Amino acid sequence: AAQLRQLAYYDSLTGLPNQKLFRQRLGDALEEATQDGDSVGVLYLDLDRFMRINDTLGHTVGDDVLAAVAARLAQAANGFGVGRCEIGRLSGDEFLVYLRCRDPEARMQRLASELSETLSAPFACGGQDLSITASMGVSLFPQHGKDAEALIKAADIAVSRAKSAGRRCMRMYSRKMSAHAMKRLSLENELRQGLASEQFQLYYQPKYRARDLRIVGAEALIRWFHPTRGSISPGNFIPVAEEAGLIVELGNYVLRAASRQLKAWKDDGLPVVPISVNVSPEEFFRGDPATALADAAEANGISGRLLEVEITESALIRDIERVTDALGDIKKLGSRVSVDDFGTGYSSLAYLKRFPLDRLKIDRSFVNELTATSDDGAICSAIIAMARALGLRVVAEGVETDEQLRYLREQGCDEIQGFLLSRPVPADSFMELVLAQNTATDPSAATMQDVEHVA
Repeated sequence: AAQLRQLAYYDSLTGLPNQKLFRQRLGDALEEATQDGDSVGVLYLDLDRFMRINDTLGHTVGDDVLAAVAARLAQAANGFGVGRCEIGRLSGDEFLVYLRCRDPEARMQRLASELSETLSAPFACGGQDLSITASMGVSLFPQHGKDAEALIKAADIAVSRAKSAGRRCMRMYSRKMSAHAMKRLSLENELRQGLASEQFQLYYQPKYRARDLRIVGAEALIRWFHPTRGSISPGNFIPVAEEAGLIVELGNYVLRAASRQLKAWKDDGLPVVPISVNVSPEEFFRGDPATALADAAEANGISGRLLEVEITESALIRDIERVTDALGDIKKLGSRVSVDDFGTGYSSLAYLKRFPLDRLKIDRSFVNELTATSDDGAICSAIIAMARALGLRVVAEGVETDEQLRYLREQGCDEIQGFLLSRPVPADSFMELVLAQNTATDPSAATMQDVEHVA
């Protein structure tokens, strides 16, 4: 009987009360609190980006980490010296804690701080020291719910806001969050429908060679034109795609659409320039960008060198060996690789020289306040010098003024991208820009070394 009870009410991996037992105990605590005039706080704890541990080190190591995390959390909860505090495992990398006490708002903030502190020391698992952080959401009885189900749901909504705020923080539930959660859920459902019915369109922002302002490529940027809501900003739907696990599908959509467009230009006998696509970190760690790129190029009969990949600095260092292998596979296809938003992460020669890269894109935040005497000017100059030492080309994005353009040219920047020269435009408008420069009256402007013309 004892063994059956253990199996029925306790999590086999961590030994903590499972979801069923935790809900029962929380229900009992709510009844007692009602009788005694106490309050109860519920804390929903979700480990940040835990999936990458399973993806990179395997589920066995992942289970070891979860067990170690659970042990620390349980020790911290049991040692919390205020009120009655219990912890349970909800599922996967999610845990629930309730605290019965008076003045629960202040107490829950202190509890969240202590739980975060107990996770701060690295976990030695799989031969590595792993850093773990958590996002937390808190709900209070009776303000946010009268029963266990309502309180857990409210805390779940609050932890979603914590993750949206950048993770590694705690958020207290508020009524406004429910409306936000419903809106976000609706957007997620519409995003899925939009992908299925191809409501998206690619816009292309030209890249100009700095010395003569000739178009030598373009960056493909996705736009969503909803049938009833109109244009929806990428700033609104990209985070939803990441959270809903749709970012890989969205990235592949961009890759396929860009490849089809290149084929259409090629079939029409138009000049074709390389198109770059942004590849999210999740596409490297949950997808297979090299295979996706190869399939898209082959399906449309285009060279892999016409498709370029842009990856952020932060993605490079998440798993150096895995990223190096993936980028190597991409390079074998003839594609070039750029580091996007360069300068905002871990800029150093030590790690850059380990990757098979072609370009660095200076982040627009440095270009925005760029002058010859500014700190940003010094940073841009240093990036250009670093790139030159590594044999890489430099692209400056976000160029909006003649002064910025002039300074970047003087420093030897190779390519320019920004509103000064062109905003992102639809495919037809982009091709008009390319054709216009190819039919310029200056005979020397009629050829482009970096443009592949396919008859």
